Amino acid sequence: MARGMKMLDFNFGIEQPTPIQWVISAPWWMKLSFHDHPLLVFFFEYLSFKSFGENIFAGRTPAALAGVVSVVLLYLIGRELYSKSIGVISALFFAVTVGHVWISRVALQESIVIALMLAAAYCFIRSFRSHSLPGSIVQSIGTDAHGTGKVRIKNGAWFLAAAVLTGISFLAKYTAFILAPVFLTIFIILRRDYLKSFYFPLSIFCLLVFVSPVIIYNIGLYQNFGHFDFQFSYVFGQNVAAWSDMPGKEEIGSFGDRFRSYLPTLFRTNSPFFLLLSFGGLFLILRRAKSHIIFLSFFLWLAVFMVVIGPTERFLTMLVPWLSLAAGFFVVHTGKFVMKPFGSIVQSIDTVGCRRFFTTNLIFAFIVIFEIFYSYNSAIALSPVGGAPWAYAAEVRRDNYNWGYNQLEDFISTELAGKRPEVMVSFDYPVIAELLDRTFEEDVIKNLEPEAWMFVYNGNQALGPQLWTFLRRAVYHGWPIADAETYRRVLAENGRDYFERIGVREVYFVQNTENVLAREVRRRSLADDGDIFENELKNAGVKPYREIKNFHGETAFLIYRFSL
Repeated sequence: MARGMKMLDFNFGIEQPTPIQWVISAPWWMKLSFHDHPLLVFFFEYLSFKSFGENIFAGRTPAALAGVVSVVLLYLIGRELYSKSIGVISALFFAVTVGHVWISRVALQESIVIALMLAAAYCFIRSFRSHSLPGSIVQSIGTDAHGTGKVRIKNGAWFLAAAVLTGISFLAKYTAFILAPVFLTIFIILRRDYLKSFYFPLSIFCLLVFVSPVIIYNIGLYQNFGHFDFQFSYVFGQNVAAWSDMPGKEEIGSFGDRFRSYLPTLFRTNSPFFLLLSFGGLFLILRRAKSHIIFLSFFLWLAVFMVVIGPTERFLTMLVPWLSLAAGFFVVHTGKFVMKPFGSIVQSIDTVGCRRFFTTNLIFAFIVIFEIFYSYNSAIALSPVGGAPWAYAAEVRRDNYNWGYNQLEDFISTELAGKRPEVMVSFDYPVIAELLDRTFEEDVIKNLEPEAWMFVYNGNQALGPQLWTFLRRAVYHGWPIADAETYRRVLAENGRDYFERIGVREVYFVQNTENVLAREVRRRSLADDGDIFENELKNAGVKPYREIKNFHGETAFLIYRFSL
């Protein structure tokens, strides 16, 4: 999220160095992508920051909007594949189930990727609407009553739109690549004649045009550094020494580990009732697999793909739309639930039929209400009611626990409001140094008040909040910021008065308590420098300047402020 603020591929080297750290001036192609992800999601976040300011709300807005769009798109897909009733019920399940609620509330790429993939899927399915006539795509789409070919052009446009949206999805995240084998499977099984049509090579051309930024970026990387970006270098087995730390790759384990964790993770991130309905729908669909080729192509390819990329909770959310569609199919076909105007109930004289209708609706209403409760309990409630997995999803609950990081961000934002650093941090990377020079000029024009402050924090805090709360303020605003380990090392190497000599007059030290989620331990163990530094301050008579509590009333952070 932080990288989207200035569209700068730099994360302080906290996990990986990036290519802009390897050059004196960023070449034009280096602005077409980031080293580990394409640009599109970051660009949406950039627009949101421009619109709403530098805050968490702005960072999360694109994912939330994409979540709403996804619900509408799933309705359209359900209506196109089956019926309006299945579309409505599936979309309703999708809107309230915990996997979708959670991924739409956090600033991860998946929510936007899901929306774009569903848009591509809908356009692809929509292009099949008129498919009764054999032959080429032109024949299968047909013409209007006057033989003008307007319907043919319209449906051909849907087909090309699917290719364009697939390319755009790929620019959001590389996982969207799975759409290619899905579409190809449907072609081979249902419409091989599409492969011989004029629209097929045209669609490939459109796809390549939209993914060309990533292609050009990787060509530039290979020509200048001898390898592709982080994701493609991993796929092609390129050993990039600078990227030996592989966040997201190291956790997935072997194929055996992924198989063993698949279902347990799925059950820990979805409600049992939702999965029961979904599996029931899948059972009914598989019994008549030939009638459900399109749905099964999407679902099965995605299900297998999860094993390849690792069935983590964020990736499994890509299955949720299709599980919702299966759940809607199950409700309609087993409960005899049909979306009719309310007046149609009056017309029925079949007492048993009416009783079944009302009973089915009550059961469906109960399930939806339970899903709303389950999602709220898992992703929103301050303290959950009941126990996992029947009342809330344990994995989602942990990620959404109020640790106090947002309260810390509010405190620092308030302290720095209307301020600029009098002593600006310096970087050895020319690209970032140039950005900070522009920032300094802008801050002077804004007439911000200079302050000779420095921020030190315990480096054992979670990496995401470190990037958002501390390091972005160093990279984008020039505030002198360091973790306690770096701060103590600099003093040991340059003298106890080093920061005072360069002009710093006051230091804020942010110490976390045991109530705060710590970072994962991978290649770098947790350090004790923060605790040592805190004890040094206490021995010198420095008392906490501010106590930051989380919404549970627990002390999350202690802020020490002292003069040099």
